[in-house]
Amino acid sequence: MNYQNYDSRYSDHKIITNYSWPIQIDLHLHTTKSDGNLTPSELIKLIDRTNLKVISITDHDNINGLEEARKEVDLRENLTLINGIELSTINNKDEIHILGYFIDVHSKKLINKIEELKMERIESSKKIVSFLRDKNIFLSWEEIYSKTSGIIGRPHLARAMIRQNYVNSVNEAFEKYLNDENIKNMKKYKINTFDAISLIQDAGGVPVIAHPKSINSLNNQIEKLVDAGLSGIEVYAEKYGQITQSYYLKICEKYNLIPTGGTDYHANNQKYEMMPGMNGPPYSTYEHLIEKAKSIHGNNIGQKI
Repeated sequence: MNYQNYDSRYSDHKIITNYSWPIQIDLHLHTTKSDGNLTPSELIKLIDRTNLKVISITDHDNINGLEEARKEVDLRENLTLINGIELSTINNKDEIHILGYFIDVHSKKLINKIEELKMERIESSKKIVSFLRDKNIFLSWEEIYSKTSGIIGRPHLARAMIRQNYVNSVNEAFEKYLNDENIKNMKKYKINTFDAISLIQDAGGVPVIAHPKSINSLNNQIEKLVDAGLSGIEVYAEKYGQITQSYYLKICEKYNLIPTGGTDYHANNQKYEMMPGMNGPPYSTYEHLIEKAKSIHGNNIGQKI
């Protein structure tokens, strides 16, 4: 892996994975179009410093960053961008994040749902700002909104609290304020997990569960999710160790799912944050995803390959 050209602010990061394959794929990346800190162009330029060959930008509940990212990627010969999205969903009181790969960014059904989710995020975030005001945390809604593409979540509020010196870090903002049960109950509307799987498939995409470790009762739901069209699970996710990876690999084998993965990178500039190129599945995952997309949609998959 090529890290010698990284900025000095990344110099304390260590590669903690020991895969038997070179890390050439990262299928879970975020930009400023949701809750990341790098623009799509900045993210692609950072990826230039790695050995990555295939990436997917999977911003939360939106696809606004894909056009900018693709313009950058098209200037490069050895980098492939998979159109992606990460949808926040709910099923049986479990919050389940569903990644969609190879989605058609022109899908009217997808675009309409994204706009609906955007408005719901705005309303819930306004409620949180009002709640914080009662706690003597005075944030400017206009200032927060101006620094987003309209896709707003608690991390944006945390960063506003840092800018106004209420807290020193995102973690502190969550620990002291944003994990309050009242705020959690105000969190944005989420679509049903099965509806999200259907939405991704209608847009020509391949649905995959993100960071499955966050799901309390995956074993009780996995069979129905597979029957609904689930195609994969993140196995090589974030900082999962070998025991955790082995557990999810067995689930993939049992249900014929594709084991995917990535860093879930947000450019939070926190110590030990997983950087692009530090974690990811074998290159064969990309090939399996293409095969799955074609098996579902024929050659008319959601984007050009």
